[in-house]
Amino acid sequence: MVDKPTDDGLDPRYREVWRPAVPPPGFVDRVLAVTDAEGSVAARKRRSLFGRGAFAMAVLAAVAVLLIGHRPRAREGEHLATTARLSVPITERAAAVLEPRAHLRWRLADGRVTVEQDAGEVFYRVDRGVAFEVKTAAGSVLVKGTCFKVEVNAMSPITHTLIGAVSGIAITALAVTVYEGMVEVHNERGETRLGPGDRGVAEPGEAPSVARPAGAARASNVPRLNDATLAALGADTGATIAALEQKAAALSSELAEARRLELEGPRDEDGIPKKKFHDFTPEELAILARRCEIRYDVPKFLSNGRIELRGLGDASNGISEAQVAQLNQHLREFAPGHLDRLRALYREGTGDHVGAATLAPKDMTRALFERYPHELDRAKQRLSLERAGQPAPPPDPGGPSVVERLLRLILAAGDELERRGAQVLGAERTHELRRTGAGYEPGRIQSGCPKSPSSVIRGE
Repeated sequence: MVDKPTDDGLDPRYREVWRPAVPPPGFVDRVLAVTDAEGSVAARKRRSLFGRGAFAMAVLAAVAVLLIGHRPRAREGEHLATTARLSVPITERAAAVLEPRAHLRWRLADGRVTVEQDAGEVFYRVDRGVAFEVKTAAGSVLVKGTCFKVEVNAMSPITHTLIGAVSGIAITALAVTVYEGMVEVHNERGETRLGPGDRGVAEPGEAPSVARPAGAARASNVPRLNDATLAALGADTGATIAALEQKAAALSSELAEARRLELEGPRDEDGIPKKKFHDFTPEELAILARRCEIRYDVPKFLSNGRIELRGLGDASNGISEAQVAQLNQHLREFAPGHLDRLRALYREGTGDHVGAATLAPKDMTRALFERYPHELDRAKQRLSLERAGQPAPPPDPGGPSVVERLLRLILAAGDELERRGAQVLGAERTHELRRTGAGYEPGRIQSGCPKSPSSVIRGE
C-alpha cells in the first residue's frame, strides 16, 4: 500500500495489518470515512459508534481476502476441495476464501459468474457490477458487489433421517453472513434480503429468514482489542483474522446497545426507560405495580380495523414479499375474532349498536376508557400487580369489568400477533420487530391507582 500523508485520518498501525496486499477498489475511501469519526467530539458519539461497527466489519472482510496468500487462478469449471484454507481468484473482480473441507465449482458465461457450493464455509468478495450467484442445495445467494460468507452445513442425523428418508437426497442448511453490501437469499419457499451485519438462514421446507445480526450469538462482553495489539498480530494471518472477528463482535454488541438506548429513550424518575414496553426486569415490574401502571402496544388492526400488515417487505427489514403474504394469512385467521370481541364489549358498555358497527376500533377503546375511569384504575392496579407476581385485589362483584376485559383483549391480541409472526420469521426476529413497532401502534402508558386524584393516560 502506498503511504498516505499523515493528515489522511488513517492510523498507521492499520497499514501494518494490510501491507502484504493491494486493497479492493474503494476500500481506502471506506476506511477513511469511518475512522474519521473515531476521534469525534461527544456530539458525534453515536454516529462514530455506527461508523466503527461498519469499519470493523469492513476490515474483517478485507483481511480475510487480502492477508491469505493468493494461489494461481484455477480454471473455470474446476472443482476445488481443500484440506487447508485456500484463497482463489474466481475472476479479476471476484475472489473466494475456502475453509478446510469446503467444495465449490464455478463457470463464467455471458459476463455472469455462477458458483455451485456443495459444502463447507466460503468467504466471498465481489466487486460491484459483477453478476454473481452462489447456488447451494438449500437455496441461492444473488450478489451485487459485497463481502459475505456462505456456510453449507449438513443437518443433524435425526433431522436428516426424518426428511432425507422421504426425499432420498442429502439434506443441507444454508447460512449467509453479510459484511458489506447487500445480497438476496432465495429458494422455492421465498426470499429475503440481507444488509451489512445481517445473518440469514435457509432450511429445507422453509423460506429464508434473517436469523440475527452478524456476531449477535457471541458473548456481549467480548473484550475490545487495542489497535497496537492488532498491528502486532499482522505477521500471523490466522491470528489477525481471529482478532478482527473478536473486535467486530465487541463493536456489534456496542452497536446493539446503542440502538436499544435510542429505541427506549431517556429514563424516568424511577430509572425505567420512558419508551420501554417489553422485557421488564422484576425490579421494574415492581415499580410499575406501585404506580398502578401498565405499558403495552396495540396491534394495528385493533386500532384502524385493517386486517393487513403493510410496510414490512422492504430492504431495511429484510422481509420478503412471500413472508409478508404468510404473515397476512395468519392475521386473517385470528384478527376478525378479536375485532368482534372488541365490538361486543363496546355494545355492552355503551349500548351503542350503530357505533359498534361503524366506529374505528381505537375510537371504541377510547370511549370505553373515558366512560369508566374508576373501573380503568382498578383494572390497571390488578394487571400491574399480576405482571409483577404480587397478590392482586379481589375481582369486582359480578366479574371483571368491561374495561378490564378490554385491556386483557388488547394484551392477548398483541401476544398472539407476535406468536404468529414467529412461525414465519422466527421468535428472535419477530420480537425485535415488535420492539421497533412493526405491525403495532406506538406503545401506551396508563398510570394511576384507585382513589388517586387523577388517572394519567399517555401515548395516544
